[in-house]
Amino acid sequence: MITRMKQATVLCVGTARGETVEALRALGLLHVVQAPAPSGGASAKTAAAIERIRKAARLLAEAKAPEGKAAPGAESPDALAERAL
Repeated sequence: MITRMKQATVLCVGTARGETVEALRALGLLHVVQAPAPSGGASAKTAAAIERIRKAARLLAEAKAPEGKAAPGAESPDALAERAL
């Protein structure tokens, strides 16, 4: 019986592209195709958004909460930025 293959799109950072494709092949996925990274406006917008998040994390790290006002178990600004990315 022949069944239609399902297609999945996986995004990863450019430096891990080859490693990601190899890991998917190791999982037994057939016909893994490594697509070129997008160029132009989309990647520039993404880079700008990441830079804004990093700047916000730096500003939050520099800001001091009033004495006794920090929530117990609050995440660090860096951890919040990483979760947002």
